[in-house]
Amino acid sequence: MTLEAIRAEIDATDAQLLELLAQRGRLVRAAWALKQAAGMERLDVAREAAVLLRLRERGAALGMDPADVERIWREILRVRAGSTG
Repeated sequence: MTLEAIRAEIDATDAQLLELLAQRGRLVRAAWALKQAAGMERLDVAREAAVLLRLRERGAALGMDPADVERIWREILRVRAGSTG
């Protein structure tokens, strides 16, 4: 495989990641709307902890450093928490 081909795959992967992050954002906003209608808090600490644990384990199974996975995911959560819509 050439460097150009690898870079093209990286670019395609980056585009897919952005699409998935946008999809996740839409789902989060929908969940927030349902929570608001039900009088629930946006933040569910227990769910967030369970998600982070699951993702750390999945990342490790994929050969990733679980601490890196958690840092990335916490940043995604932080950015989303700062979003107004």
